[in-house]
Amino acid sequence: MKVKAVKTSIFQSKQNLISFIERYISKISDNTVLVVTSKIVALSEGRVEENVDENSKLKIIKRESEFFLETNMRV
Repeated sequence: MKVKAVKTSIFQSKQNLISFIERYISKISDNTVLVVTSKIVALSEGRVEENVDENSKLKIIKRESEFFLETNMRV
């Protein structure tokens, strides 16, 4: 297996994901797997939150997660 990172510009919120990928990857051969992080997908969907306090952050994490494991988060 070969892993190849692709350098890109910074992805902006609500930017078109397909256009962004096509700008940096001209051709994908058979049996190739293209991996896009969940953060980039969330940005493309406009699913972002402004800086929030720790309690609000935990509420957002619980709301958006299928599974949540309690931790001792401290900032």
